[in-house]
Amino acid sequence: YASLRDVSTDDTQDSKESDDLRGAPANEPIPELTLKWVESVDAYTKLGVKNEDDPEAAGKLAFAAARVFYDYHHYDTATERLEAVVRGYCGQKETGFAAALLIDTYRVRKDYTQVEYWTNEIQRLGACVQVPDYLVEAFEKDLERFRMGAVADKAEQYYADGEYEKAAEEYRRLTTDYADSDFAPLGLYNAGQIYENDLR
Repeated sequence: YASLRDVSTDDTQDSKESDDLRGAPANEPIPELTLKWVESVDAYTKLGVKNEDDPEAAGKLAFAAARVFYDYHHYDTATERLEAVVRGYCGQKETGFAAALLIDTYRVRKDYTQVEYWTNEIQRLGACVQVPDYLVEAFEKDLERFRMGAVADKAEQYYADGEYEKAAEEYRRLTTDYADSDFAPLGLYNAGQIYENDLR
């Protein structure tokens, strides 16, 4: 959901950590100064410094650093960092934004198993994942849509690859695991079509 994804956030020898950051899988290069800033953020959060003026500063910084990798399409690194925000800063508003981007990193890479897992996991985490009140309804609807879509997309991928039994099984899961969803009738129909036309 764009409203969450698009939210704004506030000459020496490189260390090994900096080298690791620079070696992250990437589609776009990250500016050197930005990597230096991320390194500083990592040092700050690892020290566990308590900011009395802003007790949530560490979570805000951790999310901002994770978003750097998301924005530059370093999805493997972004995924790791976003998951750490979701799990590590229970109750902070950044968790909702991190959850949205985390799911998106898997959707971009067509990892439908992880999309389904994380939509369920975010729901399980409950109040730990905070979303602004005006976005709660849209957030919940998107979780449901992404969850069902992940199963259907996985089924379509299996079908395209000629793995008809696996495709039919995924479609059947829509009728068993998510029987109350709007996708259940579609799953039943598509599974029946595969059994009738491809597995006879």
